[in-house]
Amino acid sequence: MGTLLISALASALLLSAVETFYKPLGKWRGLIGIGLNTIFCLTLTVRLRYIPIYVLGATFVGLSLSLLVESLLIGTPKGDLPRRVPSR
Repeated sequence: MGTLLISALASALLLSAVETFYKPLGKWRGLIGIGLNTIFCLTLTVRLRYIPIYVLGATFVGLSLSLLVESLLIGTPKGDLPRRVPSR
């Protein structure tokens, strides 16, 4: 479980830093997260049969944390949604 959290926090940090200082990743954020977490899990010596589970779990936690950090620090606009269609 510690490996999963370390990998998730490291990928969240890198994704947030790239999004903030370099350029928005958009739809590539998930694929980059999976790639980073695969490298991190291999580096942290996870057993080979557990790598898919650890990578998917760490990617989910890492992407959630990076979006949370982005919305807290940068502030994402929430008023871009269209108005509700009135009921008949």
